[in-house]
Amino acid sequence: MPIAVSPLTRHKELNTITRQVSCGDWANWERYAELIHFEVCRPASLGRNCATQLIFPTTAIFSFSSESPTGGLAESSLAGNEGLVGLWMLTPKPRSATSFTLQTAGFGIVVSAEFLNEEIARSSEFRSAILNYANAMVRYATQTCYCYRYHSIEQQVIKAILLTIRRTGRFEIDMTHQTLGAILGIRREAVTTALRRLCEVNLVEQRRGHIIVLRMQELEAQACECYDAICGFLGYSPYIDSLGQVP
Repeated sequence: MPIAVSPLTRHKELNTITRQVSCGDWANWERYAELIHFEVCRPASLGRNCATQLIFPTTAIFSFSSESPTGGLAESSLAGNEGLVGLWMLTPKPRSATSFTLQTAGFGIVVSAEFLNEEIARSSEFRSAILNYANAMVRYATQTCYCYRYHSIEQQVIKAILLTIRRTGRFEIDMTHQTLGAILGIRREAVTTALRRLCEVNLVEQRRGHIIVLRMQELEAQACECYDAICGFLGYSPYIDSLGQVP
């Protein structure tokens, strides 16, 4: 008879960092970890609710952003199943939380920051995984700044779509023009223009609140070099023919 696997343990394998935790150590993690489903329709208090916990996304995707006093917003990076949310809480003197929002609904493993700080001190393997991820995120954010400066809005829209697909494992993403524009710090009308052009050449299809990629390789070929670079930072292969569904 097959051994039943808990949802928490099944999702452990979906996140790159938690996947590296040994079975022996995971038994201890389970005392401090909880599997939570994050919903876009309930974005309020994400930061406050996770003030003492970190999130290891498994199917959810979070957006890290810089926000001006006047309300302007621009994304610096995304965090999906390759990483975590709350890295700042693993420093000796945590600063104020980085601004982040839920981009794509889904699951994440929420773990006590106090426990994880103890794990960093105890486990060289976990400490190495965290440092490698921190290094990747610095490079990711730097590449994003370069992209905003030198690449077209259409290329930025393509990159955002492709990086979301990389994390969800599905060719259809739930995202409105308004949301995509807010994340990229551009007008909704500019997103609409870029997506219309991609529809005209049959690379994507639009439905209300949904974007469907029809030809992945051709869309990747239209992306700027920042997409390839970020895929490299996050450990993704540069090009793919197909994607499997995320469990």
